Amino acid sequence: MLENDADSIKRAGDIAKSIEIPPQPGIVIKVNEEVRQADPDLKKLTDLVNKDVALAAKALKIVNSSFFGLRQPAKSISQAISLLGLNNFSRIVVASSLEESLNFKGLDKEAMARFWRHSLLVASVSDLIARKVYSSSPTPAEFKHLLDHAYTLGLFHDCAIPLMMRKFSDYSDCIPTALAGIWSAQQSEVHSEEMKYGASHCTIGYIVAKSWRLDPDICECIKHHHDHHIGDHDDLNKRRLLANLLLAECTVEILTEGISSEIEDNLSALPEELIFELDLGKDDIANIREKISAIVDEPD
Repeated sequence: MLENDADSIKRAGDIAKSIEIPPQPGIVIKVNEEVRQADPDLKKLTDLVNKDVALAAKALKIVNSSFFGLRQPAKSISQAISLLGLNNFSRIVVASSLEESLNFKGLDKEAMARFWRHSLLVASVSDLIARKVYSSSPTPAEFKHLLDHAYTLGLFHDCAIPLMMRKFSDYSDCIPTALAGIWSAQQSEVHSEEMKYGASHCTIGYIVAKSWRLDPDICECIKHHHDHHIGDHDDLNKRRLLANLLLAECTVEILTEGISSEIEDNLSALPEELIFELDLGKDDIANIREKISAIVDEPD
């Protein structure tokens, strides 16, 4: 697929102009700028988020969901920052802003609920896997790039789906395949989207990610997240990010679709390429499964 990137992106760019891709909200820029400061001002961060009442409410809803597993619910933005830390909180601001930006009127509510739950699940599992890889490695610095970007990639990988639904009235029929993991989704399905609509959710998602000024490797991985030939990518950081995302999707699909009740029994069915890129073993996979079962099984 890599050799066709230029043509795919050009077609997607033409379609994106008519979709009206939402720009990155100013609050995301401001929060990220403050978090990157040597000595972030917590009161300034709290005030920034509280100025947007809808965003603050969405952020607290995510903070108190099963995805973060807090023992006691956060009752305020300042308490959320205290409980989760700056990096996790900034991710929640991005997630809340993304949900708000993609909350278009008239879209199928059930389909959107499925899309959003999938995105949050994959983001959370991506982060969990990346943390396991980082903590288990004898040379963790090699996986710092993965640790920093796994959650955001998981959150944004399917971000174009609501835009495709908004643009094409029959795109809802494609959602099961678009959300499917490595077990069932094939690159041919992405090609079918390109033939039918002129672009796939992968390439439109790439354009959204670029417009939100996400890391270039995240943008590239979004573009190729249904292309399971990881070896086609020369860049090691890109391969690891993509492997982490595909493993997260695979894991979520196993646990939510009932393909198997035990990841341990299906380790041989997981693509060896993913395991190799992340330097994981059977015990690691079992440990990951145990930690995320509560997230998957518990209602929001």
